[in-house]
Amino acid sequence: MNTPSVILTSILTCAFCLDGALQAAQHQVPPSPTATHQGARRYVQVEYPPSTAANELQLGVAYNLWIPGGAPRLRCVIVHQHGAGAQASKGGETAAYDLHWQALAKKWDCALLGPFYHVLGEKTDTSPGASELWMDPRLGSDKSFLKALEEMSVQSGHPELNTVPRVLWGHSGGAIWSNVMTMLHPESVVAVFLRSASAASFRFDWHVKRPGFRQPEVPAAVYTVPSCATPA
Repeated sequence: MNTPSVILTSILTCAFCLDGALQAAQHQVPPSPTATHQGARRYVQVEYPPSTAANELQLGVAYNLWIPGGAPRLRCVIVHQHGAGAQASKGGETAAYDLHWQALAKKWDCALLGPFYHVLGEKTDTSPGASELWMDPRLGSDKSFLKALEEMSVQSGHPELNTVPRVLWGHSGGAIWSNVMTMLHPESVVAVFLRSASAASFRFDWHVKRPGFRQPEVPAAVYTVPSCATPA
């Protein structure tokens, strides 16, 4: 169990890492002098049912997006990815509504995205309908994530959502997802924060080898992405 000091250290480290990364992103993506956004703070949601097609997400998922008011052009998308398990999944439903994360996003003219995977009453992470169906983006959650960004860019009136950098924060199973997503799309990730897990740790989780999880290839571009990880 995390002690208060460990939790506080994780929060402060996370804030420092994201703040520095978003400051770098600010210089990479200059504001557009012609872009305008008349709406106040807005929430946008897209939801997809489970798919039965090969290489598509077998779980239902909802994506909640918060957009700060007054930002003529978004500079980045902060992704707050919940961890494995039914309770963690339920907690992810409110991630985009967190006032502290919204304050960080607003400071840098960023959108805040909280995915919420509909995990089905799992007892273990390998049971039917469990988190392993989304933790590996190659099993379909990558496709649904990109599709959601495309749809929300239209609904929100911010077409740049499709192209601005992303900051990925993930806990446990969400850290595995964030780690693999960074390897798949290093050109799109401006920073990644892994709390309590990684792709390597999942491969040999508590000395249990998982042959079904293919260790992803690590492109050279990954080493240019600012990364931070905590073991607990």
